[in-house]
Amino acid sequence: MTYEEEFKKLEMVKLDKRMYKIKLRNHQLATSREFKLLNKKWIHILDIFVILIVLSNYGALFITNALVVKANPEIQLQEANEIQAELNNYEKAEDGQTFMIAIFIQTIFWVILISVYLFNRAYLIGYGQLTVMTILVFYYFILLTLDFINNFGYLVGFWLWK
Repeated sequence: MTYEEEFKKLEMVKLDKRMYKIKLRNHQLATSREFKLLNKKWIHILDIFVILIVLSNYGALFITNALVVKANPEIQLQEANEIQAELNNYEKAEDGQTFMIAIFIQTIFWVILISVYLFNRAYLIGYGQLTVMTILVFYYFILLTLDFINNFGYLVGFWLWK
């Protein structure tokens, strides 16, 4: 065979490969759509648990901060965000930069976790994936809800024995 014939054959193979990928993707999306219709209630329950995970994590954060301020009222609140401190004439925190970095890392963690959840939810095609997703959601739910319950119990105890 000549070079031109081999090149044309290569182009046809590449075209067939692209067409196969498109057909495969369309079939996966159709399968995913049907699978999600079969398991619609369970997927909605997982969505609710993911929302509860985020809320309980931030709830535990706010309760912890409230307990620190109530336990030590002599602590003067300072602004960690330097821009807010300049705009509103607040006192800047000395270790505000490390606190802002910690918040940034936490936000990146949540963006990654929720993005992975949404991606897996969008391309869910089998019970194996659903099982793994369920186990991970419940693991994070138990872990972060226990943190919230622990902090909330401490707050209630603080109020009762004040």
